[in-house]
This record gives sequence, C-alpha cells and structure tokens, in this order.
Amino acid sequence: MMATRPSFFDDDTPSVDLSDFTPKTKPEQPTVPPETVRRVAHEGGFPSRAPVAAPSAPTERWRWRTGRDTQFNTKVKPETKRGFQELAAELQRPLGEILELALAALQRERSSDH
Repeated sequence: MMATRPSFFDDDTPSVDLSDFTPKTKPEQPTVPPETVRRVAHEGGFPSRAPVAAPSAPTERWRWRTGRDTQFNTKVKPETKRGFQELAAELQRPLGEILELALAALQRERSSDH
C-alpha cells in the first residue's frame, strides 16, 4: 500500500516549522578601486572591453538623396553585380540611377528595332 503525501492546503495538516530556513548572507567582499583592476588587467595581458571608436567611413562611398524609396532585390551573377558597381563608381552615381539608365537604354533599343 502506498502512503499519501500530506497536502499543505488542507486545514487538518499540521503546520510546518520553516524557521531553520533563512537566507544565506554573502560575505563582505573587499572593494578594489577600478584603477587597480585596470592596471592589473593590463599587466596580465587581458584585453579591454571598453568601446572603441568606429573607423571612419571609406572615402569612395557616396550618399545621395535621390527620392528612390522602393527596394528592388534580384539574384544576379557576381560579374553582373561587379559590373554595376564598377560603372557606378566610375560615373560616381548611385546604383539605382545606373539601373534606370540601363532600363532606358534597353527600352530605346527595343523601340528602334520595331
């Protein structure tokens, strides 16, 4: 026969003495000045986790306000992407404008064929 566990929610359960259970106190830690911690870390060869200033932006990067606000993503061959980027760098124009010029040229070519 299996014994049943007492329920703590029943009124006829004897009260439980929990006075022996007290929170443990942490021992007092000596406070070390931050300068000492930095010095010891530096002498020990530990790298700093302090933020470092971000490197400056590359000089060949341009930013234009063109009014183009619609994303156009497509998969292309690496050489096609490289060609667009090289042409944009050479003309110092944004990729969106290069795409617009290419589309206009293709439309002109198709209309002259008809």
